[in-house]
Amino acid sequence: GPSTLCLGDFVTPHDGRRKVKDLGGPMHRFGMDDESSAAMLCQLAADNALGDFALAYFADNDYRSHEVGPFEALPVVERVDAALGAMFEAAGGFERFTRDTCVVVTSDHGQSEILGDEKRAVIRLEHVLGKLQAADIARGWRRGDEIMICPNMRAAQIYVRTPSTVTIDRLVRAAIADPRIDLALWHRRITTADADVYVVDSRHGRFEFSRGPGSGNTARDTFGNVWNWRGDLRALGLEIADGVMESTDYPNALERIAGSLDARNSGDVWLTAEPGCEFEVSGGKAHAGGGSHGALHALDSLSPVIIGGAGARDLPKHMRSVDIAPLCMELLGLPMKYRVGQGR
Repeated sequence: GPSTLCLGDFVTPHDGRRKVKDLGGPMHRFGMDDESSAAMLCQLAADNALGDFALAYFADNDYRSHEVGPFEALPVVERVDAALGAMFEAAGGFERFTRDTCVVVTSDHGQSEILGDEKRAVIRLEHVLGKLQAADIARGWRRGDEIMICPNMRAAQIYVRTPSTVTIDRLVRAAIADPRIDLALWHRRITTADADVYVVDSRHGRFEFSRGPGSGNTARDTFGNVWNWRGDLRALGLEIADGVMESTDYPNALERIAGSLDARNSGDVWLTAEPGCEFEVSGGKAHAGGGSHGALHALDSLSPVIIGGAGARDLPKHMRSVDIAPLCMELLGLPMKYRVGQGR
């Protein structure tokens, strides 16, 4: 674990300096807001106590973007910028700080604006998939239940109690018939034991792919993964040039779809929402008129990576969130299993 850990009011360093603690309580999200993060950074920088590696999380932009949308939330980003400037000053100035320290600024996802009209924006899957009996999540599976719906903002996982070709087809057809639902993703192994094929269904057609070269069409993605594919490229807005397959609308789609569907405990079918739309959790409230994320779309997926200071390297044209860890390990001169930009 870390040498120094601060999680708002819940975990506070016992060094006799309690600036962050003073900013806690319910009015400051119990010390888990940007003001607290900025105060802790300044304190550590002034004390030359940031160590070899320091990670600070600024959460307010996500909270505010959910409320009012990403563009209206830009003042929060400006405040983070000011907080970093204060940290540099606390450490003796920008030039001095970056002489022996590399700074990486990034985020864990993008934000998609959600329409203000709830009728157009909010997808209630219990209605869309009404012909399939849905389980009550609080009670678990009961007699007669066919599916369990687990929505999470702009994506949803559907667990199918007894997967069959007929049930999956009914589910997928009902989903993509709703113009607010963008994609349905599933793996053929849930209905066919010998299949190793990922399936993407959309109103533009069906696209199927598997890992490695095969008997069909073969292409690489921008990270060097090789895929065998067939079907309609328009399902994911894919284009192939010089043997490399890319999509502007769905960055690194194949690697991400395969990773999601291969994950242990993954839902049998994943659904993603069209831009401007969001799945509503039973008992929760969608972010109509605000922002959301979680789908494969570029709006949800793309985020900045800014690097500068000691040891800063040129970044590759294509990066993913999973490249941040090997980037930091590389800057620290430490070995790691993965390299920046390596296919997963």
